Amino acid sequence: MDIILLELAGPDDREERMKKSNLFQAIIGALILATFSAAPLFAADFEVTKVVEIGPADLVPFLGPLKWSPDGTMISYFSKGYLMISDTLGNTHQVRKVESMPRVYEWVSDSLICIDSQTDFRRAGEISDKVMINVYDGTERTAQDFFQELVSDEASDIVDFDSPRRTVEGNLCFRTYTRSGRAKYLTYKPSRRKAVVSTQASDHYPRWGTDALYLVRVDGSDSVRFARKPYEHMPRSPVVSKDLRYVLMGGTLQRLSDSIYIVLDTMIKELPARTEVCGFVLGSFNESVSEILLQLSCDDGHMYVVNSIGVFNLLSNKLTIIDPIISKSNCTSPRYSPDGRKIAFLSEGKLFILERRGL
Repeated sequence: MDIILLELAGPDDREERMKKSNLFQAIIGALILATFSAAPLFAADFEVTKVVEIGPADLVPFLGPLKWSPDGTMISYFSKGYLMISDTLGNTHQVRKVESMPRVYEWVSDSLICIDSQTDFRRAGEISDKVMINVYDGTERTAQDFFQELVSDEASDIVDFDSPRRTVEGNLCFRTYTRSGRAKYLTYKPSRRKAVVSTQASDHYPRWGTDALYLVRVDGSDSVRFARKPYEHMPRSPVVSKDLRYVLMGGTLQRLSDSIYIVLDTMIKELPARTEVCGFVLGSFNESVSEILLQLSCDDGHMYVVNSIGVFNLLSNKLTIIDPIISKSNCTSPRYSPDGRKIAFLSEGKLFILERRGL
């Protein structure tokens, strides 16, 4: 798909375009319901070879408690106030105690994790609560030490940094701060050999505008109008596939080649007992095969009471709920391994890893 840079339309043009867009979406919505409402809830082509129980794990941070190492050999999580890692066979290692639970955290290499426990907005000149922790010996590293390995010619001027964010291109981006207070952006992809580092801030984040979804350069210097905005109120964090062919917006999937919307929430025909509504709340794209990993949450109108995980095949349009296949309940926080062959998830306070056949 070609991405064309467009200027934002004026208020009159935008209003007219949105009227046409709403009509188009209503027609497409009817087509989607007719095409996909009969899709089976459980698919026979999802084969699990084994499920490994890792051990007790906490649901923190809420939006990302499980993280795979860049090489896919380790999974990290938190348990009873400790940062933990495990291999895919269930051999666990207690890295170190964490004084305050993290807001976000990311692997920045196969041996280093960045933890951000900052609970307030960063103020000028204030030291942030971010540390780099070696997962094998539990030691901390300063920002200067870490960035010295990435960009030795510029690291001496870096005194602080924001926690890394994953870009649409799949890289990590750091916004660093110099002694003068000026921001520098570093994007890099962890590698077992040598990290590829760029100081050009050429990667992008997805961000909603008033009329559409935009891909915005990490330094905010440029933006690309990328996809239609199907509803007035959209989830804060849309997920864009790495090949730029799909956008997942909560329970709505947009295929950009023909602008068709697939409302995944409508595929759930039978609600669990004591629940009133179900919807998909988290999702991620598999980079190896054409499918999406999803978390389904159902509530009774007051609190979430039932969770489950599933995959949606983008080629067959089949939705597979995984919980009954592996005889687990209340599964949450699913996470693909980097090669897409394994899925880490939580169930009833424990971490599990499932492996699949044929990928």
